[in-house]
Amino acid sequence: MSQGLHDVFSREIERVAGEEEIPVGELVSEIAELVGKDARTIYHWRTGRYELPASAIPALCRRFDSEELAFAVLSETRRQAEEIDRETFVEVATVILTETAALTDRLMLISRDASNIQQVREFEALTASVSRKVIGAGDRVRRAYEEARAA
Repeated sequence: MSQGLHDVFSREIERVAGEEEIPVGELVSEIAELVGKDARTIYHWRTGRYELPASAIPALCRRFDSEELAFAVLSETRRQAEEIDRETFVEVATVILTETAALTDRLMLISRDASNIQQVREFEALTASVSRKVIGAGDRVRRAYEEARAA
């Protein structure tokens, strides 16, 4: 669980206990019963030791009479999508640069001695290959970005 999500969960427990003037331990026991877990598990959700399951979010939001927890989940999801975008971009860019460097070396060798038609054709094919790979990688990055934004 992200630092922010379990912090929001813990703050919501403190807020509700304060507003309802009940001990935190009593509210934790009530929440444990509500979601079918023991109080120790709820404590671990608060500290971030255990992941707060998505299946518990709707019941917790209703009990807290607040959407703060749901907004925290949404925020975390967006943050993770942005990380995926960056990771995907770096991965694709690394592949492109590696392949482009290898093809460029090959192109330079061919261009030095392009005395026959076979080498010229190979040069043209390698150039087209580099172009296709760059365009394909750009398409993969765009699709990954769009999928992450849609999630």
